[in-house]
Amino acid sequence: MQDRFAGDVGDFGKYGLLRHLCTGKAREKNLSLGVVWYLVPDENHNSAGKHTSYLVKEFGFRECDRILFDALKGFKDDFERGGERSVRKIQSLKIFPSRTVFHDQVLTFENTPSDGRKAIEFRLEIRRNWVERALRATKG
Repeated sequence: MQDRFAGDVGDFGKYGLLRHLCTGKAREKNLSLGVVWYLVPDENHNSAGKHTSYLVKEFGFRECDRILFDALKGFKDDFERGGERSVRKIQSLKIFPSRTVFHDQVLTFENTPSDGRKAIEFRLEIRRNWVERALRATKG
């Protein structure tokens, strides 16, 4: 996940599913939600991240989840006017249950060896540590 993709059409489906799983009978079971954003540094070398046209058409997607659709449409309108486009901004939209916990630390391999056996081992250790922090952050 990269911040420049936040709010794309794929997110609408994922967020909608999470919202559905955490309401109704799930709420009665006292389930909680932990979201682990598998964030990596933005790669600005291509034009990916532009799949937001679904928010222009109110028919179809909006009927699935009006609250989510309207929140993401407002999010899109804001970042098109120069506002922030990030998962942290998505978190602030309050589209998830109030007790939702997030892990939004970027997984980066900056200043690490790029090839060889040591590079592989070093990157595996970085990933292990990242996953451990994610599990601690969302434990509940």
